[in-house]
Amino acid sequence: MARGAAEPDNHKKQITRFIVKAAAVLMLAAAPYLIFCGFPLSGLPDADEVTRVEITRTCDGLSKCATNANDIELVRKAAELLRYAPFAVPRKEAQRIAVTFVTRGGEEISLQAGLSIVEYKGRTRALRRKKLFVNVIEGIFFKEERENGAP
Repeated sequence: MARGAAEPDNHKKQITRFIVKAAAVLMLAAAPYLIFCGFPLSGLPDADEVTRVEITRTCDGLSKCATNANDIELVRKAAELLRYAPFAVPRKEAQRIAVTFVTRGGEEISLQAGLSIVEYKGRTRALRRKKLFVNVIEGIFFKEERENGAP
């Protein structure tokens, strides 16, 4: 009977060991991906929580306001492209695009991006995919101005 009383404790140890091993394997698998592909920005609002997005090209002050659901979704998906290098030191660079998400509650969440950096929540980070976000935003929202010769 003593053996039966010890078995539940042994099962708990086996389950605990399995969970620890599984977590270690997942961390080992995720670490190289995050280091080489970059960390995503956290805390960006969901597209359905946003009422409008204000996009400003800082080099010439030109701005656009996206209020329809498709444009808001495009900006949100473009912001998901912003992945930063966890250990890289950001260099000094002028911001090229400023994006402000205005949520249903009136909260404003802003980010500014250059070709190789992003400033978000008071921190400047080096981007893993340089130029991608700026090119996507300019290509979607400032296409006419780019074709007409504006920088």
